[in-house]
Amino acid sequence: MELHLKGRTVLVTGASKGIALGADSPSYGVRVVGVNPGPIATERIIKLARGWAQKELGNADRYKEMLQKYPFGRAGEVDEVASAVVFLASDRSSYTSGTIVTIDGGWANRPAG
Repeated sequence: MELHLKGRTVLVTGASKGIALGADSPSYGVRVVGVNPGPIATERIIKLARGWAQKELGNADRYKEMLQKYPFGRAGEVDEVASAVVFLASDRSSYTSGTIVTIDGGWANRPAG
């Protein structure tokens, strides 16, 4: 678990630590928020997609076609997650605590199968 401190805001990255820590933290003047990103267009995801494209389509350069399986037909952008983290750490989100924000384009809520 990593803790990123900004003033009295604690951003927790990892599992469900946000809920457990956030329940009691307001009494100490601290907010706890977890961020759970889904597939984000990092070098790792692009490398994986290129591998899938090579295997399934015979051409690694067609990797964007593999990303069309994700919500909105693409992986999320790093800036989309970063913008949410900046908001959650700001005074504009000062009543947010004890929650985990999932940023995955709805991926976690897709139907099974």
